[in-house]
Order: sequence, then C-alpha cells, then structure tokens
Amino acid sequence: MVDFFCFLLYNLDGDYMNNNKIYNWIYENIVQPCVIAIQEGNYEFAYMRYKNSVILLEEKFAKPMLQNQLVNTLKRIRQI
Repeated sequence: MVDFFCFLLYNLDGDYMNNNKIYNWIYENIVQPCVIAIQEGNYEFAYMRYKNSVILLEEKFAKPMLQNQLVNTLKRIRQI
C-alpha cells in the first residue's frame, strides 16, 4: 500500500502542499482506522477498508494517469 501511495504522490502535478494534504487524508481515513481495527482484533474490517480504499484510489488516480502515459508513449512511438 505504501508503494502505491508513494506512486500517487510522486506522479501528481508536483504541488507538494497538495500532496501533503492527500497523504494526511490517506493516513487519517485509511491507515489509522486499519491500525486501530487490527489492534482491536477486527481484522476483517481492516482488510476490507484497506482493499476497498486501494481499489478506489487506483480507479480514481492511478488508472487515468497510467492510461495517459500509455497514450503519450504510443503517440511518441508513432512519430518515430
């Protein structure tokens, strides 16, 4: 999960203040509730929260970014 979030933060538009807000939101809304749930023995909640959050973030951020990178790469290849 950390690698995925690092990927998101690194590939956003370079606005590090905005990246910091995103990182804090991820921590407060995903990481911290999962850690608390694990400490309380609520493993299923932690798993579901983690899994659903990663899927949502991938769909919202990573997938469009990767698609744009692929399109740009294909455009450059066609120009060669």
